[in-house]
Amino acid sequence: MTIIRNQKNSKRDDLQGIRGLAILSVLGFHFYPRQFPNGYLGVDQFFVLSGFLMCMLLTKSKKLPIFSFFTQFYIRRFKRILPLYFLVILCTVIALYTVFPTAAILQNQMSAGKALIFTSNRAHTEDEDYFEKLAVAMDLFTHTWSLSVEIQFYFIIPFIFLNWPPTKRSIQIHLLCMPLYV
Repeated sequence: MTIIRNQKNSKRDDLQGIRGLAILSVLGFHFYPRQFPNGYLGVDQFFVLSGFLMCMLLTKSKKLPIFSFFTQFYIRRFKRILPLYFLVILCTVIALYTVFPTAAILQNQMSAGKALIFTSNRAHTEDEDYFEKLAVAMDLFTHTWSLSVEIQFYFIIPFIFLNWPPTKRSIQIHLLCMPLYV
């Protein structure tokens, strides 16, 4: 029996399996926290997979002219992520204004803005607790923190990747840009 693989489908089954386990882990954590107390590690799996795939894609396109390198990388990422992400934010804002009380609207306006510009991983205060927010549904945009981290990663890593291995000049550039990374 011969298996004919579709040449157009470049997704690796092993990585899809890891992605599936990560999804189950996160869902288990949110729906059955006592049975899956470490389910949040699924998010870590996503970050590792994302980094691996990003480096693989960057390696394949490193020989392109610099403008093509960046445009091709960012267009592919943003076409995949942004439409659905903005749709979720829009639907959440609509639900916020139609279903939730005024107090929730005031509490979530700033969070919606942070989600739109991918900075929802930045805490409002030092003593803010992610798990408390989830338990009482205070912030409808709490879950956008992981995508904010990923998008920030997308903005930083290609620049580092292009300047690897480091030279004296690239180290100086990264040191100058360090405040932007934080």
